[in-house]
Amino acid sequence: MNAKEKNSNSIELIKDYVIKEYKIKGRIRANKEIYFFVDNLFDKSHKHMEMNYENVYLTKFKTYKDTETFLKYLKRQGWNFINYTPSIYRDSIFTRLNSVSLGNSHQVIGQEFEKVAVIIDAKFNYIGDRLDAGIWDSGNYGAQMLYQAITRAKTSLFVIIINNDILFDQCMDIINNYKNDV
Repeated sequence: MNAKEKNSNSIELIKDYVIKEYKIKGRIRANKEIYFFVDNLFDKSHKHMEMNYENVYLTKFKTYKDTETFLKYLKRQGWNFINYTPSIYRDSIFTRLNSVSLGNSHQVIGQEFEKVAVIIDAKFNYIGDRLDAGIWDSGNYGAQMLYQAITRAKTSLFVIIINNDILFDQCMDIINNYKNDV
């Protein structure tokens, strides 16, 4: 808002017509549903009910090989898979996915893409309500790399879960607006 807008009473006028007000803590790139999905994924206590997550897609696989095949398909469909930053000292399971990756979470800082795909594997879990993945061989925090990748999405997000039923169920709960909790 500019100074003139701040000094006007436009906020009060708008509030008279608003049914529900949302407080935004972070930056929304272009799509509030992706913002709310990410916010809830990273902190389970931030439930955003009555959201339509029509641009958030979810699937799960048991193997990285099956995931790689699916990522090749997504790439042909115009999706941008953002990989995790690998260790320079050790091989990682994610290294094999570099051929289908746009880049890693450090290479895409400051960039935005229409359609982004990310992976959540068995390294991820919740400590309390917060998503965590510890420190990886690369010396980076897994959850922070996921956040860096996932927040590059402007219009569509595809979350691919590998061997992690807890996170798959949490993502389904978010997409379904916790209808099973009622």
